[in-house]
Amino acid sequence: MISDRDMAEELAKWGRDDENIRVVNLYSSRANPHAKVDLLSDYDVEVFVNDLEPFKRGEAWLDYFGEVMVREPYSSSVWEDDHVGPMVMFSDGRRIDFNIRVLVELKDEIKSGEAGSWNIVLVDKEGVSEDIKSLESHDESEFYTRRPTEAEYNKLAHHFWWNITYVAKYLYRDEFMFAKRMLDVSLHHSYLLTVLSWHLGVETNWTNNPGPHGRWIKMQLEPSTWRQVESTFAGPSIEDNWRAMFRTGEVFGRIASRVGDALGYVYPIRVEEQVTEYLKEVQRLAQRRERG
Repeated sequence: MISDRDMAEELAKWGRDDENIRVVNLYSSRANPHAKVDLLSDYDVEVFVNDLEPFKRGEAWLDYFGEVMVREPYSSSVWEDDHVGPMVMFSDGRRIDFNIRVLVELKDEIKSGEAGSWNIVLVDKEGVSEDIKSLESHDESEFYTRRPTEAEYNKLAHHFWWNITYVAKYLYRDEFMFAKRMLDVSLHHSYLLTVLSWHLGVETNWTNNPGPHGRWIKMQLEPSTWRQVESTFAGPSIEDNWRAMFRTGEVFGRIASRVGDALGYVYPIRVEEQVTEYLKEVQRLAQRRERG
């Protein structure tokens, strides 16, 4: 069973009991009062030490938190020279992402005024808690969707209609893995996700943050638009993937055209029409072949 036990106190005790450890700082979502935290949220931890060598010599120090189920990197032999940064999932399902560095690096960051994210200082043997808090930056504007230039808009639209032809080609050939990669990775994540982010940018005056890989885009889109997006996904059947391909083109065209109108850019409707007709012809060829 996945444990819901808070690891913050364990991290604090670990840091207090080891004289080499000088500062333990919890940051990111677990320290952000506005973040949605659940059972699977990671503990992102900065640890500043006098001597990095004890942590570089092996992984025995991880035993303090329990049995390791899996970690990345998989071995201390591939850790970096200037820091130790394993991401570790323990057998009870809890995960800690460590970033262990020498104390002088923290002092350099404080001197330079280098901004960081939300912080909760769990251990402070150096009297730097207030300095760390003063470096917090709660400005998320760097993550906002940026308004595309006309050239970027045109490039995306034409790339979408070029790459969708690969889906039809490999569905026709029954080369399923390649077809799925083009549909699910290229079309969905390289193009459809981008144009959906632009759509949200228009709606929010470019203050939207869809999150990495569109993490929060479902909750940001209008329910009707999200239902359209859902209809562009397919399971393992060839026929269902033909349907999803055409549906992806329809949804992309509708949203991209709306974005173009809002920004004063011309959507390449003629390209969409010609490519769509080509896709239909390839599907007809595949269907005739199936009928023998």
